[in-house]
Amino acid sequence: MTRTPTPSRLNGSTRVLHVITGLDVGGAEVNLHRLLATLDPTRFEAAVVSLTTAGVMAEKISTLGIPVHALRLRECGASLKRLQPLFQAVSAWRPQLIQGWMYDGNVGAWILSGLMRGRLPVVWNVRHSLHRLEEEKTRTRWVIKAGALISRHPKKIIYNSCVSAKQHERLGYHQRRTVVIPNGFHTGRFTPSDERRRQVRHRLGISEDAFVVGMVARYHPIKDHDNFLEAAKRIRATRSEVVFLLAGRGVTLENAAFEKGTEVRALGKSVRLLGEINNVPSLMAALDVLVSASTGEGFPNVVGEAMAVGLPCVVTDVGDSAMLVGDYGFVVNPRDTDALAAAVEKVIDMGRGARVKMGLQARNRIVNNFSLERSGERYAELCQGIL
Repeated sequence: MTRTPTPSRLNGSTRVLHVITGLDVGGAEVNLHRLLATLDPTRFEAAVVSLTTAGVMAEKISTLGIPVHALRLRECGASLKRLQPLFQAVSAWRPQLIQGWMYDGNVGAWILSGLMRGRLPVVWNVRHSLHRLEEEKTRTRWVIKAGALISRHPKKIIYNSCVSAKQHERLGYHQRRTVVIPNGFHTGRFTPSDERRRQVRHRLGISEDAFVVGMVARYHPIKDHDNFLEAAKRIRATRSEVVFLLAGRGVTLENAAFEKGTEVRALGKSVRLLGEINNVPSLMAALDVLVSASTGEGFPNVVGEAMAVGLPCVVTDVGDSAMLVGDYGFVVNPRDTDALAAAVEKVIDMGRGARVKMGLQARNRIVNNFSLERSGERYAELCQGIL
């Protein structure tokens, strides 16, 4: 269900119009929903415009009492006749700030601001890390470059990682507009649970005494599953009690790369490929350590979620991973299999008591610095500062 923005009925609240590329399930879309659910509705009134589909997230946003309008521009194309009702509704609602999300949404927010009476302040939100521009789709490359050309116009450009900010600044995005607001984590959903640990292990046929190493990442070369599996082989050679759980889209034996990898490394039943899962907090509760072996990252959500569950993490030194882990995990160079295996073995050798202590310290770091509430406060402070 989608609804057109309606005039404000809240006195004294700041009206923010969010313009996003689409509302299918994805990192940016989920973070928009989390932000809208976190902000105090008596201080901030919101409406959302999707340039393309309504998607699953439109329903979730609508249940918050926030109007959503899907333009379906890729299906129907843009015309003044089609867009006129939206302009009329938005003008009647009288937003005070327009917030763009993702590349198309950012450009769309800038265009919409220019079409309205008295150009409204615009804030962009970039949710992507650019490791190699040539690896992006042709159309995406053009939109990124167009964004660089007009990046002096928004009041601020929000990035969710310092690495992403530097990458875009090198492409011409206006440096003096940069603001970094890290993602926030749902510390009530991602929480330690001995009960979930027992349930998941029982369901997967894993004993309570086994040491379980987890990697939660879709199958993609940048996630470097090969390095993880090679490190697993080295660990397994001397520690037969270790089990490796891998979850994520494409992480199944139907993927020929994984079938070959497990055979070559002779890991056998010590490796479980779970594919895409719905209940990540429960899976994480069954782990003893989470590994991120990526060769490139921005702000790694999976690491923050694991820390919130109370897990020590072993991460490669890419993106904001080392900053996020702080002193409560282990950081190694990417593609360094020996170092990755050695770091996991250090966590094993710590013993359960020390691991639990480090995990709780990691959780406290997330609660104190990277909670949804803290992220929402940073957005609120930014909006109020602009207005």
